[in-house]
Amino acid sequence: MGMANCERCGKLFVFLSIKLCPECREHEERCLRRAREILMREPNLSIIELAERLGEPLETVEKLLREKRLTLKRKEGVSLACEICGKPISEGRRCTSCDLRMRRIADEIAAEGRKESRESRESRESRESRESRERMHSLATIKKRGSASPGEGGEVGGR
Repeated sequence: MGMANCERCGKLFVFLSIKLCPECREHEERCLRRAREILMREPNLSIIELAERLGEPLETVEKLLREKRLTLKRKEGVSLACEICGKPISEGRRCTSCDLRMRRIADEIAAEGRKESRESRESRESRESRESRERMHSLATIKKRGSASPGEGGEVGGR
């Protein structure tokens, strides 16, 4: 738990996971509830009209759209851009093609991790099996070792 300044009002607060102080977080939640109520009554509002009805800055509504906490039917006036390619989008952080590309990359990385994990496990199991075989001795191996030692005459158990 650390201290941070609220990104909206600048007040110092105990940072948990959201960059807003409790008061600003509550204000944002009230704003979201009001926006949803307005859109239930007037579903075809543009982003500018919604911001005016809420009495909030356009940036507040854009933030809710970027976080996918709010969706508009009318997309005109929305000035969000994909964080990767810059293509205009109406909600979220990435356009559909960049989002698919990111998912594909994430899947490939996960598959590589699983492959490396499997190879590591197989290598470890192979090494353990080899070490186990090296420790196991058949009667013939013991007799061979016994006959190679001078003075034991190849007998097992020193008889």
